[in-house]
Amino acid sequence: MIEILIDGQPVEASADCSVVLSASLSELTTPETLRPKRHELTLAMTPQNRAVLGFPEQAFSPRRFKQEEHWGTIRCAEATLVEGNVELVRCENDPAEGGRYLLALVVPTPHWVGQATQKLLGETEIEYEGVLNAAQIQSSWTADSPVRFLPVKRDQYPAYGETQSVISQLGYENYYPFVQVKALFEAIVQSAGYRIESSFLNEPFFGTLYMSGRYDQTGNNGSIARMDFIAGNTFPDRTATADSTGRVYTTAPAGTHSVGTPVDTAILSTEYTSTLSERAPSFQLIDGRPAFVPEEAVIVGFEFQMKVQLAGQVVSESEEPFRLMWGEETLYEAELEEANPLTDLKNTGGVAGAYRVVVSDETVVNRRIAVYRANGSSTYLYFTNPNSLLNIPNDFTRVTCFQMQGYSYVQIQNWALYSNEEYVEFETGSSQELALKVRSQPLLRPKDEAVFFDTLVFEGLPAGSVLTYCFGTLIKPVFYSMPEPGSLVTFASLFAHQTTQMEFIEAITHLFGLHFYTDELTKTLYIEPRFTFLEANSVTDWTAKINPKQPIEWEEFGGDRHERERWGYRSGDAATERASGEGGMPYGAWEAEVLNRYGLSGRATYPNPLFTATIDRTQALSSAPAASMIVVGDRDQREGVSNFPAKIVRYLGMKPLPAGQRWGWPTYANQYPLVMFHSKNEDWFTLCFDDYQEQLGLKNYHQPMYDTINNGRKLSLHLRLSPSDMEAILSPNSTHCDFRGNFVFWIRGEKIRGRLLEITGYNPVQGDSARCVFAVEDIS
Repeated sequence: MIEILIDGQPVEASADCSVVLSASLSELTTPETLRPKRHELTLAMTPQNRAVLGFPEQAFSPRRFKQEEHWGTIRCAEATLVEGNVELVRCENDPAEGGRYLLALVVPTPHWVGQATQKLLGETEIEYEGVLNAAQIQSSWTADSPVRFLPVKRDQYPAYGETQSVISQLGYENYYPFVQVKALFEAIVQSAGYRIESSFLNEPFFGTLYMSGRYDQTGNNGSIARMDFIAGNTFPDRTATADSTGRVYTTAPAGTHSVGTPVDTAILSTEYTSTLSERAPSFQLIDGRPAFVPEEAVIVGFEFQMKVQLAGQVVSESEEPFRLMWGEETLYEAELEEANPLTDLKNTGGVAGAYRVVVSDETVVNRRIAVYRANGSSTYLYFTNPNSLLNIPNDFTRVTCFQMQGYSYVQIQNWALYSNEEYVEFETGSSQELALKVRSQPLLRPKDEAVFFDTLVFEGLPAGSVLTYCFGTLIKPVFYSMPEPGSLVTFASLFAHQTTQMEFIEAITHLFGLHFYTDELTKTLYIEPRFTFLEANSVTDWTAKINPKQPIEWEEFGGDRHERERWGYRSGDAATERASGEGGMPYGAWEAEVLNRYGLSGRATYPNPLFTATIDRTQALSSAPAASMIVVGDRDQREGVSNFPAKIVRYLGMKPLPAGQRWGWPTYANQYPLVMFHSKNEDWFTLCFDDYQEQLGLKNYHQPMYDTINNGRKLSLHLRLSPSDMEAILSPNSTHCDFRGNFVFWIRGEKIRGRLLEITGYNPVQGDSARCVFAVEDIS
């Protein structure tokens, strides 16, 4: 007979009062199936029961049972079988049988499950606060913090002449918040009052997993619709010479040292055609100066696509790198190839003939050179143009260039003397072409405050060299949902995913085949992958519990499975979708084959509910081509450009770069933060489901299930289980006599070892046997 307590008070249960119990592996170990379970009971309307329940059958009883919380317990033979909330369904008065109460005992989900189902991911209690600046980004790479700002390569179309897009200069938009998966997992569970026990979560591998964040982009789409544009230049190629400081400007009008304004018209980007026309209201020409005038305050950067040609006619004494500046911001910086391979003959001497003298400082006037010969004589030759052809009549040993200042002769420092024949050949055939695609830093631009584009400057050029600004320049705004640089950020502002904590847990479960067991007594959550969870050392012989009066059934697995079952990541990231393999196999996916030919036809797909796959790329940063970066986003989707679909990657710490290579902003160092989706280096790994070279993919966590389906059998038999047996199954403990354990049966002389999958029809009062289903993988 069972014992029933309501709010700690015993109630009278009739001899035939019972509860039928069932349990399954998936029901108890899979987060999404941990749902409330309802057990119905019927109690006689005895005086004791009436008092415990508050006389609910009386019309004017002052107590309302359903307006209060009640806790019930069902016990049998001192074993606790069921505990949960008690609901009074209704009262019934039967003239023949007397009155009775219909009750339901509802076993609630573990508190951590209910909380994780309701709370958004950004509501997780992770302590983090910081200022979004260069120091915060850099310190996050090595700090003991759950949040790191890690580098990303945003998916873009290649610029002129590129086979794939390359980053010329890193900026704020290239550093995106990532949170440690382990820290997030633990915070979700601990905030509900539980602790985690897991060998897998404590492995170093799991500690390196990081999930990408998401900035709040409320209202950002409206800004794009109203203020988006593409600006271009309608004028043909223009040339200008670098001034004495090595600069070429983009100011109007075009002149000796200016190529004119960079763009002169714009269109609404949603109406793009091959002919530009001024129809974008946020793009304006103010006194002939091209400008962006925002209709409302917005965080925006600008993408510049342009092509320039650099002719290398003169030598430069300067060691400054070539730069594209916009105001105080460096948009591009690089060491140019040697601009002048010609030999300077001023100190080496030569024979009589035509020579080219080039003076880099244009402010020098009254120029002349002194030609010295071996016999001690000299000749003075005058010239006015800084680039002049001179005929030197006799052999010479060296040449000096100077100017008159008052009554003194002052030597000119930055000049050169070349063979005119070599110079002309070089001048007509030598040039460098640079195809630039760069972005400015995102800044908060106040409403109606103009941002001018004619302040671009090319600097670091040899003085007097020629720069050609080519037709086809494009400038377009890039609207950001990220916080403004220098602003205060918290975990909630960096991880504004519109997804619940449970959806995150389900996504991790999908990747690694995790199983969960909740011990409500100790508030402990056990988490392990399937093959670890089920590999308990405990082996229990239940042969004596077999009911010989009931049949023993064998069945093959796979009848309810599809012929092929595909595991992979969700779609939504164009960079990875373009990397899909032949036959339409998504990047990173894996297909398992079910050998049962009488199962379901076709293919079933199991995409991850949250994460998309990720592409790793080297040759993505011009200054550090050996650096590996993850590629994110969709080049054709500009809305919410700061954000991209959720990713899971590994952060592997600081990685040194080869000699001569430097990471970009903000460190410009010879090491960088390494983030990867898979690697073939010394620490080989892959987060793809399929194998990657010699490294097993995530299928390693799912293959055992298919080994059971294809090689195992299903054993169904009836076992006489005691209440203490059932208590151990429903409330797992250290004995592992539950769904984690191994059970042995001797059947017809064969030793059968199986794992428990399901129990149905357990009735502790009747004492009859319950139907139990086992997976048997080894029949010996």
